Amino acid sequence: MIMAQEQAVLKAREQLAQLEQLVEVSAAEGRRIDLVERDLFAGLLQLGHALLSAFVSTQGDGDVGPTLTHEEKTLPHL
Repeated sequence: MIMAQEQAVLKAREQLAQLEQLVEVSAAEGRRIDLVERDLFAGLLQLGHALLSAFVSTQGDGDVGPTLTHEEKTLPHL
């Protein structure tokens, strides 16, 4: 579980570095702002996905504990 989180965070750091490089190169090349914005937005979505994956990897398998069966219905145990 920790390994998956570390991998996702490492991926996010690499993506952030790529975005920083995108800004630097775009500025040096004098790219139009709308093109830079488009590329940044796409990269930010990928970065957000990697960070969300890091969070999800720490949440286990979703088992919230024992359940209770009552009148043929399975209810979570509170």
